Amino acid sequence: MIKKFTYILTIFALVLTNTGIFSTLKINAAAHDIDVTDSLTINYENTNDYVTVLDQYSININNTQYYYRPGIELSFILPNYANTKTLSDSSFKLKNLDIRDIYGQKVSYTTSVGTQGINITVTIGQRISNGNPYTLKISYKTHELIGINGNIKNIYIPGLPKDTKFEDKQSGFNLTYGYTYEARVITDSQTPAPTYVQPSNMTITKEQNRTIYSINAKDRLGKSGWLQLGNAQYYYFKIEDVTPKTDNITPTTVSNITKLASTNVYRLMLPRELDETKQKVFIKEITPAPKKITRDDEGNLIAVIDVPANIESKITVEGYIQESKEELTKQLQLPEISIQKYLDSVKNMPSYSTYISAEKYWEVNDPVIQNAAKDIKSKLTTDSIKDLLTADYKYIIDKFNYSYDKINNGNERLGAKAALLGSQTICMEYSDALTAILRAQGIPSRIAIGYGNDPFGTENLISNDKPLEQRIGHQWTQVWIPDYGWLSLDPTWGESQRTYIGSDLDHILLYAVGNDKENVSDVLLYTADNSAQINLNNYKFFLQ
Repeated sequence: MIKKFTYILTIFALVLTNTGIFSTLKINAAAHDIDVTDSLTINYENTNDYVTVLDQYSININNTQYYYRPGIELSFILPNYANTKTLSDSSFKLKNLDIRDIYGQKVSYTTSVGTQGINITVTIGQRISNGNPYTLKISYKTHELIGINGNIKNIYIPGLPKDTKFEDKQSGFNLTYGYTYEARVITDSQTPAPTYVQPSNMTITKEQNRTIYSINAKDRLGKSGWLQLGNAQYYYFKIEDVTPKTDNITPTTVSNITKLASTNVYRLMLPRELDETKQKVFIKEITPAPKKITRDDEGNLIAVIDVPANIESKITVEGYIQESKEELTKQLQLPEISIQKYLDSVKNMPSYSTYISAEKYWEVNDPVIQNAAKDIKSKLTTDSIKDLLTADYKYIIDKFNYSYDKINNGNERLGAKAALLGSQTICMEYSDALTAILRAQGIPSRIAIGYGNDPFGTENLISNDKPLEQRIGHQWTQVWIPDYGWLSLDPTWGESQRTYIGSDLDHILLYAVGNDKENVSDVLLYTADNSAQINLNNYKFFLQ
């Protein structure tokens, strides 16, 4: 899970004090009396761990009967984009803050650091009128819009509030305003090519030694843009499980002669392969050596290991995970098919009934789930399966709020119905609710268990420097798409105003679950001893 990503880049409050607006007879030949343009450019050079932001504001008065006299004040906020950042990044922004006019002349301004970010007030010394527009350029550096994880670089384009207006009217003077919002990311020639972008219709152009990624303003309403740059990621993992002593009767002198005298059997889930991200797993060592390694019907990899029951011991697994993706232009694309054609085609998939059935945490037949599934589908204005998946995804994000209290208070898994009725929710509930709604619509789905590497995360933080224990696993949803395979949807990551439908290289799959009758867990113990006092909370998973 990730913390919420503050998506308002710079609040263009345009607070006008001492405005001095005068008019006589109103003559308005243009569409708006006043046009305001907010042009955001995020520049990234491959060797840096920060981006340089240039925010350019322009005020153009089209009506000859109106003007702003010198001395008006423009107020802005540069928010703390990521809640995990402290004021230290505000200091970095302030240190590199530069404000100039269209002619390159420095402009005087005042700043103060508040709870939401940096407040900036600029006093304009010139008259703004028809034929005499005003442009202000605000430039600064920040670490908050980029996350570098191993070989992967994630760059984020902050979104706009959902209620952003593109036209407005000021009742006092009967003035009409037009607002234009532009946003782009520019990378240098050394920066890796993208393998994942959101929104998917982002425009990509090349100019000399630069690549320019442009995003439409309406695609930024209520959500941020996201570029993932780089086509390969590598992880080191280590599993440690201290196996408790369960046999207090059999002496080691006997068990040393024959293991049959006192043995426990552990089933340990190993990281598995995944076609979507070409996830490959390389096992360096398993100690003690497994009796066998099996694969279940979902393709999960399970090590069966015998350990002494009459002494405490430890199971250790070490290895590496490789993920890779083609560049965007070479990737397998989701088919553009209608909902009904999709529903007809998936009925031929193996175990179709398994993936649309009701289970303990996916109460598919309950009216709460059925009504939600039908309501989402009825409001859809297209007949595209891709649009239905997006609508289901958005429904979960809009309805849920991530609960950090739940993590700290036992974190009991509640299931889809309880979540939709208003219970506290974390990634389990996001995924369970989405899975139940999808199944109610006849869309085959399952859950994925693993880890998600996110620079703004609290559940999972994967270091480049050392193996860190992942204290909380992550859960998301997968949908079966013919001619594609299992498609990942992570609604929890949507809380950061990103849309995670498809595959990035920051999700690590441990195992997948299609029904609650499957005997799957991180670790299972089979013992002949009284297990009432056995503690299986010694399982630890490390990632780097």
